[in-house]
Amino acid sequence: MRSEFPSVVEALRARAVESADRTAFRFLLNGEHETVRMSYAALDERARSFAVCLGQLGAAGQPVLLAVPPGLDFVAALFGCLYGGAVAVPCYPPSFRPSDRAAAHLAALAHDCGAPIGITVEAHLPRTRQFTQQVAGMRPPRWLAADSVPVELAGEWTPPEIGPDTLALVQYTSGSTRSPRGVKITHACLAANQRAMAEKIGRVDETVSWLPPYHDMGLMCIVHGVWSGFAITLMAPMDFLARPVRWLRAISRYRADTSLGPNFAYEMCVDRIGDEECEGLDLSCWQRAFSSAEPVRARTIERFSRKFAPFGFRREAFYPAYGLAEATLIVTAKPHGTAPRVLGCDPEQLQRGRAVTNADENATGLVSSGTPAGSYELAIVDPESGLQRDHGEIGEIWIAGPSVDGR
Repeated sequence: MRSEFPSVVEALRARAVESADRTAFRFLLNGEHETVRMSYAALDERARSFAVCLGQLGAAGQPVLLAVPPGLDFVAALFGCLYGGAVAVPCYPPSFRPSDRAAAHLAALAHDCGAPIGITVEAHLPRTRQFTQQVAGMRPPRWLAADSVPVELAGEWTPPEIGPDTLALVQYTSGSTRSPRGVKITHACLAANQRAMAEKIGRVDETVSWLPPYHDMGLMCIVHGVWSGFAITLMAPMDFLARPVRWLRAISRYRADTSLGPNFAYEMCVDRIGDEECEGLDLSCWQRAFSSAEPVRARTIERFSRKFAPFGFRREAFYPAYGLAEATLIVTAKPHGTAPRVLGCDPEQLQRGRAVTNADENATGLVSSGTPAGSYELAIVDPESGLQRDHGEIGEIWIAGPSVDGR
């Protein structure tokens, strides 16, 4: 199946022709029950209808807030923005709770990007409007309900004029280390990172994702499914957090060869999944268990591998990786078909800024995040002097590549 396209829009258009009836996305209600699935042809049709509706609102070239709950409406709205030449700005939607950090976050993002248009769902419209109307000095966006866009509009779509430097989306950082910042991603950067992912990861047939679809791994997993032509089973993050076994059961049920999560997700599976919940679980299909978005811990790899080995999971399936929103996503990943590499280091030397190997039982295990993807360049640098560190010295990670600076 092809994985080389000039843009993500062209990728979906090709999938809709070549694999029209193939499943692109499924959604599991409560993380367990498949309620809806969408083929590539259906996604293309919905994306075209969104694009026409957005065009009627003058969205071309403008930022559009995607405050849509996780699910297939979000996926259709995302590709609808790309099909309409709009700039997608994914963000957490407000819930119905009185005190909601997501609502404040939404208002802050709306003010920062100045989006004149937003997309949510019908049930969230009143609360979404309420929070964006309260932002001082900002004209509230015009809101569109994703679940009310008539699919009949699809026939009126005309392809947008998309160049390499055309903005595709603004990806806000998670805010885990500092205040969220919007990273402008062009269509060229998006395509370049998708090519690097395809080259590094290889062929994928099925993926399961519970990750929030609003940035980094969760967002780019959705895009990469269309780029590389595999099926993705989605569930809401809260459904995974409530019962982590739902994630593993979905992998087993749909025979997913790839799935992903931060280190804490694997820890949760070890700590909160009882033996009785593992009955019938078969993880022998899982070839790539990506771990990224936070430090990958050697102890987690060993604990998870040991607990789920009786159910077919192999330690070699762990796939430590490194990426960030500023690079669109992927920068490095473990070479396919190799075991995770752990380096035991002297903890005292680490405190002094040096990685010195130590076979002692008290050594600190550092997990390798692999090698650079595609044509990315990576250096370990002293952030104050700007000079590259010597081998074994600790420094700041500096990167350059086609999805960082548009080269």
